[in-house]
Amino acid sequence: MANADRPQGLQFGYTKHGGPPQIMVMKTAGTLPIYKGDIVDMTSGWVQSVTATTDLPVGVAAAYTSSTAAGVGDVYVYNDLVNTVFIAQADGTDIAGTSLCGIRYALTATAGTTASEQSLMEIDSSTDTGGPLHVLDKVNRPDNAWGGWVDMYVELLLDAKARSTSLVSS
Repeated sequence: MANADRPQGLQFGYTKHGGPPQIMVMKTAGTLPIYKGDIVDMTSGWVQSVTATTDLPVGVAAAYTSSTAAGVGDVYVYNDLVNTVFIAQADGTDIAGTSLCGIRYALTATAGTTASEQSLMEIDSSTDTGGPLHVLDKVNRPDNAWGGWVDMYVELLLDAKARSTSLVSS
């Protein structure tokens, strides 16, 4: 069965400790909306969606927030990146089996959609770069098969290796 192409950014999967995820409220940087599932970073003390290879993530947006003046809008952020596992879709057919689990990939950062208020970020499955998206396993669902647009469990890693490589694929 072919998987549907429906990118949704990083969605909460589970916590490693089995409890609820840690979410905190942060102030937005303004000018652009932040979509549910966007990886976010801090700039001048405000949160915004990552867009560049130099951005250092602080979490994943748990809800949508429209653009407002800097420091005015609130966004809920999953900020316990050590204990939270997310679900993300691969952007291609390169993740075709368990031998490709355990590999670290870059992120395809694409602007979200206001119609669903959802992120369109995906795993850049063609870029085995040692990036910050550590693929753990395929999400076990009847509608999710190895191959194109497979949904994967991922960790967002922020160690020195991830910071020295590209977060966002070029």
